Amino acid sequence: MDKNVVNCKKREFVPGRMLRATVKVVNETGVMIKMPGARGAGVISSRCWGAGVEREEALAAIRPGDEFNVVVCSYDARTMTLSLVLAGCERLMPPTGQKANVVRQIAPQQKVVGPRKPDFVPIAAGATFLWDAANLLGMAGVENAARTFDAISGSLSEQGYKTMFFIERRCLTWALHNQRSTDEAAELDAFSRRSDVVVVGDGGNGTGEADCAILQMAEALPGSICVTRDRYEDYAHTYPGIVGTNRIRSFSVAKIEGKTMVLVNGIAHAIVVPPAISQHADVTDAPAKAEIADGRHGLLAVAEECLRRGDEQAAVRIYEKVAKRDPTAYRALAEMYRGGTAVSADAKKAVRYERLARASEKRCRERSLRERRMRAESIRGDRHFADHFAARRRKALNLDIFAENHKMICEYGRIRRGNAVHNRRAA
Repeated sequence: MDKNVVNCKKREFVPGRMLRATVKVVNETGVMIKMPGARGAGVISSRCWGAGVEREEALAAIRPGDEFNVVVCSYDARTMTLSLVLAGCERLMPPTGQKANVVRQIAPQQKVVGPRKPDFVPIAAGATFLWDAANLLGMAGVENAARTFDAISGSLSEQGYKTMFFIERRCLTWALHNQRSTDEAAELDAFSRRSDVVVVGDGGNGTGEADCAILQMAEALPGSICVTRDRYEDYAHTYPGIVGTNRIRSFSVAKIEGKTMVLVNGIAHAIVVPPAISQHADVTDAPAKAEIADGRHGLLAVAEECLRRGDEQAAVRIYEKVAKRDPTAYRALAEMYRGGTAVSADAKKAVRYERLARASEKRCRERSLRERRMRAESIRGDRHFADHFAARRRKALNLDIFAENHKMICEYGRIRRGNAVHNRRAA
């Protein structure tokens, strides 16, 4: 063996030195060799076996364990990578220092230019935007929801588009309960009855989902656009022509100087929701303020507004819906029929609703005591996260229990102080 041929164990990875290499793996990019006694990877350039079909046939004939005399091209100590060529193919090795010189000469002159970004093209006029109202309220805020919807509808109409809003019944109920005044709740209730608003879940078991309704409408209206923060991945197999395409657009919300900006991906101009107009106190505001002071807000305030308009059926329907969880509604119905407020007086109905109010108050009181007892037991048993209460209800129950414990501690301290004073006087 030539004296320049040494074993890889000596780790003599100096460029130009000859080694004896054993094949480990063969692929189209090169021949990997074993490096006994040294960490890293050694690769023989596949160019040593020609090009095209000739190279493919030569590489196919090589088997793991075959040995070759190779010449070191370079060794990168950081990646522990050894570049090799077959003995006799030294012409493939770059001259010493040439690689660095080429880089210094070419790098300043070359400028990497990627593919040009295409010009922005807005969505064609006439398209119908199908809005997920729950996503919109979650981003823009629930206050003055009707004003937000009106601003979006008006702005898109000016830009040549049509709009439809989809909102689930449970979301609409939540939004009505969280309006800041009776007028806002009434406006939102009126808005939900418009022809361009679809309330999902009104019939059946009331658990309809807006996502499914939006995609059904998008399939029926070619060229329509779904505006949502969801990806609809669970509908990808059913609506492959919509999900994952440009027919689903996202939006963002920014608030500045009291204005709310709704920014939709694909339109030229932002949608500006003007700030709420502050109204000075006057005679017309007095009833609304009195209702808020009495705790009449949300659907209770909407029901009273229906009574003022003379819509008895709507008021009774709303009161009975609220009464399932708030006995105040039954009391309001009893007072309404007892005094003949905006309706004909009816003593039988007044007695009936009074009885329902007492039964509802009793159920609420018993449920509250039961929940407080269960919550206290869970805390004593160190099972704070094992109960079934919602976060808001857990917080309320914890405050009740804390208040009771604080009251007991204060009473105990008062008794101790009284006994101490009595003993000092007796002494």
